[in-house]
Amino acid sequence: MRRHATGPARSNRQFHLADCRPGPPARGEQDQIAPGSEKIGNEISLTRHFYQPRLLRTLSEIETDIRALEMETEGLLEEILVGVKA
Repeated sequence: MRRHATGPARSNRQFHLADCRPGPPARGEQDQIAPGSEKIGNEISLTRHFYQPRLLRTLSEIETDIRALEMETEGLLEEILVGVKA
């Protein structure tokens, strides 16, 4: 059995040992791991374990806040526009 037209003939066992067995891929110089770039340990999502959502406000509380803001800003827009027109 020949692997390549120009390569030497190899037996099935030689072919299997060289090309078919599982294992890590051959590494070239460009595939090397840079020293110091390795990480040790695992990331743990603390949010998943400790986050407790706040309860949403009721519609009446939101409406009260909006009405209070309207009372604070009443007339503010007119004052701004009067200053621009003058």
